[in-house]
Amino acid sequence: MKTTGEVSKLFDLTVRTLRYYDQIGLVKPTSTDQGGRRLYDDKVLIELQKILLLKRMGLPLDQLKTILQEKSIQSILAAHMSMLREENEVMNNKIRHTQSLLHDYELTGTVEWQKLLTLVKQENEDRKWEDYFTPEESEILEHTLPKLENGDPLTKKWIHMVKRINLYIEAGVKPESSLGILLAEEVESLSTETFGDNEALAEKFWEVRKSEERSSQMGLYPISAETTGFLERAFQALDHSFPDNS
Repeated sequence: MKTTGEVSKLFDLTVRTLRYYDQIGLVKPTSTDQGGRRLYDDKVLIELQKILLLKRMGLPLDQLKTILQEKSIQSILAAHMSMLREENEVMNNKIRHTQSLLHDYELTGTVEWQKLLTLVKQENEDRKWEDYFTPEESEILEHTLPKLENGDPLTKKWIHMVKRINLYIEAGVKPESSLGILLAEEVESLSTETFGDNEALAEKFWEVRKSEERSSQMGLYPISAETTGFLERAFQALDHSFPDNS
């Protein structure tokens, strides 16, 4: 049996994500221990692996349970093959573009910087919002996410929250401490204020946000891995701070 924290590390998931999967009935823990910690056996972990595979294939979260129950392995693999072919076409376009630059260099002994910049721009734009979010989700995020150029109260709250986390780190405050747990509760409250009852979108955004590389690709304000790591550990401590009676 593995705890939420162990499963989180094993599959590179956030504790918030596992708690959310439990709430919507997608992945329920096998049991809880005397301290209220969620415990997962091998059978549940196999189901979680299936779900993560389907998510990686781009299938919507709210349909995964139905897909697992009704779809055949053949249809799932066919959908995955279709996605791989699309990705392969994108990669082939990059290869052709790069090959043309190599040929240009062989002929002229130089490469025009504008052509090289075009290639770099194309590669950077391959990872846009639509690679992670549906058009509907992207539109919601466009209107709900705090923007540094704005002086609205929500933006100021998030800026203040990030500053607090960094101050806690500098002061040596442990994420598992009462201060860390209280901060995690406040972040969850602020997340609800930002995303409303759209918990699925909040979880998807957090999965992207905790990666410095993905955040950079999408032009988000940089937050260090140390900061997101502190918050993730605080969420884990919050998860263990009260019993689960489900």
